[in-house]
Amino acid sequence: MIILSKQVTTEYLKYLDEQNIFWIVTGDKHINLAKAMQILAEHFHVNRMGAVGGPTINTAFLEAKLLDEFAMLIGPGIERRKEMPSVFEGRKKQNTPCIKADGCQKLQNRSSPAPL
Repeated sequence: MIILSKQVTTEYLKYLDEQNIFWIVTGDKHINLAKAMQILAEHFHVNRMGAVGGPTINTAFLEAKLLDEFAMLIGPGIERRKEMPSVFEGRKKQNTPCIKADGCQKLQNRSSPAPL
């Protein structure tokens, strides 16, 4: 499943169809996440989902008030980059609380993600 704005080309939609990839087009210049989630719920019966991404997608879901749970795994990095992206970036409404931590769980002796 891929979600796109109306800026997508007809050729790309044709390519997705040829690859048997479902797609949703919503939003004129930018994806309308709220409408996309509504379409997923109504037409695909998706009522709960996980979005795995970086600060841009995290912030988009947060700003659209579509984030009701947030899990973050913190681990040591291999390289030392000075300019690492934050978890949320470019928030429009600064200095307003948006997330409340209900708890924290420390995982012991984990050097790699648990198998699914």
